[in-house]
Amino acid sequence: MKTMVLLVLQNGELLDEILIAWRENGAKGVTVLPSVGMSHLSRRAALREDLPLLPGIDDLLETTEDQNHTLFTILDEEATSEKIIDATLAITGSLDQPNTGIIATWPLSKVIGLNRCEE
Repeated sequence: MKTMVLLVLQNGELLDEILIAWRENGAKGVTVLPSVGMSHLSRRAALREDLPLLPGIDDLLETTEDQNHTLFTILDEEATSEKIIDATLAITGSLDQPNTGIIATWPLSKVIGLNRCEE
């Protein structure tokens, strides 16, 4: 069964290394999005008086240092997700501490439109 792996990474300096590790451990493609957590938005918005009525993420973030990176990939086999997790933790260290990140996996019952990259 196909499996989704999602990582929210706070230390952007590790991004390239993690992308390489995911590729080496079976990820055929990875989507990376800039993201920000709700608690960070709340703190940041409370300190800013110059925000529009309906702020976008660009309005709330003053620098890219405020951003997390959310990575996700769809794997062909659930066993590959364990390799991805192990490789990730070898780079990031424990994610049990605050402000480090989170990684999660879940099975996918159906996937439509998944294009394979030619190797």
